[in-house]
Amino acid sequence: MAHFINLCDAFSIPLVFLVDVPGFVGSVEAERSGLIRHSGKVLYEMAHATVPIFTVVIRKAYGLGFMVMGSRSYRPNLVVAWPTQSSVEWGLKVQSRSCYPEELAKAEDREKRRAELTEDLRKRHTARRIARSYGVDDVIDPRDTRPVLIQAIRMMADKLRPVGIPPKKRGITPW
Repeated sequence: MAHFINLCDAFSIPLVFLVDVPGFVGSVEAERSGLIRHSGKVLYEMAHATVPIFTVVIRKAYGLGFMVMGSRSYRPNLVVAWPTQSSVEWGLKVQSRSCYPEELAKAEDREKRRAELTEDLRKRHTARRIARSYGVDDVIDPRDTRPVLIQAIRMMADKLRPVGIPPKKRGITPW
């Protein structure tokens, strides 16, 4: 992915991210596999990309997984989401445990109560509400994705440089 981002930047090709990633958890296994180290390379390339960045959140978009997929951290030119954007099941369960610890402690059947609280959270986490907290510009109909991206790329055409002219980096020097 880091090489692809670098290649797109070298040839002035806009980056379009279609995001459905639940993220990943830093762990000993992730360290051994080099996942975090390789993710660092992607983060570096994203920070240095000079081409327009467009992000479409299809469903899940969490943590470092979302960060490397064109999150607000990298100042994308457009972030839109489909109505199917949702919270991760695991995230809602954890949230129900951390938001209602006293209520769960008092419950006779903790698992049943946690399921009820999780369902309540799911109902309150609408696409628009989630979009607002993630800095999404708009929630669009999936059928409108192509026209929205075409319009966004056309609007950014003046930001694309002709191939052969080296990119101007964002003020970050590698030394």
